[in-house]
Amino acid sequence: MQLAIQDKKARWAMAGAIGLVLAAGLGLIAGLTRDNFWLSFTVFTVVMAPALVALSAMVLGEGQGSEPAYAEDTIETHWARVAGLGAFLDLVIAMGLSVAAASILHLPSIPLVFFLLLAMSDFAMRLWRLSRQGGQ
Repeated sequence: MQLAIQDKKARWAMAGAIGLVLAAGLGLIAGLTRDNFWLSFTVFTVVMAPALVALSAMVLGEGQGSEPAYAEDTIETHWARVAGLGAFLDLVIAMGLSVAAASILHLPSIPLVFFLLLAMSDFAMRLWRLSRQGGQ
């Protein structure tokens, strides 16, 4: 899901604001679950801010057309490329959230087989949806 904000400055300003708010929220959660609130809040906010700003920028990206990127590609190759990119982004988000949750809340880590199943099922569902909609 991309929102496709066309103006580059507006897109980066929005991504920066969203990323900083999310980073501060994670820092707040980390600070409340640790002994030294301000140290934990500051460290988690500073460490998470660049990644969350970049993630916000990807979500607010320029979007993708329904035509293949290269003239020699078939529409099925384009669908597979778009589905793979979306599944990869979902996988990175899921892994990042699970690592952040495990770190902040002192939880055990999630087995990698879960992420493998997530990636394969996500790709299959995206490819099926694109083929049913004709790439729209």
